[in-house]
Amino acid sequence: MAKFPLLPGLAAAIMIGGELVLEHDDTDKIEVDHEDPSVAEYQVSRTKSVYIEAKTGEQFGVRLEVTGPLGHAKMVYTKLIFEVWVDGIAAGKAFCGRPFFKNGGVTWEYTMKGVTKGKGIKCKLMNFLFAKIETNSDNSPMDAIKRQAQRLQKKGTIEIRVYNGDYGRKGGDTPGTSEGFFKRGSVNVPEKALKGQAKSHGTSLSEARKAKRGAVFRCKKKDGDDYPLAIFKFIYRSQEVLKQLLVIPRTPSPSREPTPEPEELIDGLTAAQHAQIQSLVRQFASENVSSAKKIKQEIVEIRGLASRSGHASKRSKGNNGNAEVVVIEDDSDDEDGIPAPAPALAPGSQQAGLFVD
Repeated sequence: MAKFPLLPGLAAAIMIGGELVLEHDDTDKIEVDHEDPSVAEYQVSRTKSVYIEAKTGEQFGVRLEVTGPLGHAKMVYTKLIFEVWVDGIAAGKAFCGRPFFKNGGVTWEYTMKGVTKGKGIKCKLMNFLFAKIETNSDNSPMDAIKRQAQRLQKKGTIEIRVYNGDYGRKGGDTPGTSEGFFKRGSVNVPEKALKGQAKSHGTSLSEARKAKRGAVFRCKKKDGDDYPLAIFKFIYRSQEVLKQLLVIPRTPSPSREPTPEPEELIDGLTAAQHAQIQSLVRQFASENVSSAKKIKQEIVEIRGLASRSGHASKRSKGNNGNAEVVVIEDDSDDEDGIPAPAPALAPGSQQAGLFVD
């Protein structure tokens, strides 16, 4: 609830569906249009202003409350007069008197749900409803647009003025009027008529139904119309407009994963592809080395067998009686696969694998 700091115990709120509406502080400078600067300054100092969200077609009520420390058996004010203005229209009044607390009351509460008309069994209630304001590009004559702008000037506001009143006399006409409210759940107005004002809703009234009229008094305001004890101002807008006005934060856009920068290519391949190829090359080289060592070991073993079996045979007599020498040579290649060079021959000798003297 909006509470007035200069009078602790005095509060007001807007209710929808039996629940208090969430309020957002109005951080803008409060302005009061009055011909007397001193009166305007006083009213600014007595104003509590907040924003609330409006949804098309929803019923709402104005909740008023007085409790301690303001409200008690010896309350300084004989009677508090609450005047409720919706879209600049006098919608009704409520009265909180000192006798309520003298009789043991602790918290005085009252909810104004709409405009009441008639008396007794003829009394009827028309509930408050939020109505949508839509705009068009109609190029009406400037005089017509100015008149429309004047009617829209106070749309979108609910104001409660609290006065110091005398006890007065019980009875009188039912306060409030139904004239001036929107006739339908939505209205279409020229965009120029809003003069750039971010307004989304006004108030309309429901069909009349039977209701019980509350207590009505004919009271005088001790300090006059210009000097209320407190002013509560509720500025109602759609959620979208409240975001545009930065009253409530905008819905953040869904976060996106950052797009990775393209990898630098080397010879047409990425770094990861190069690493994979190098790994395969190392694996292939390792396997080749292992195979080469195995082949070399087999060559060494073959040479060992050949060296043990290869030798010069004993000399034997040839058919001519001369000695015959048979030389058996190891014809295998060396480790590098290159044939060993033949030994140097003495001058005048002949090279032969098999010769006879």
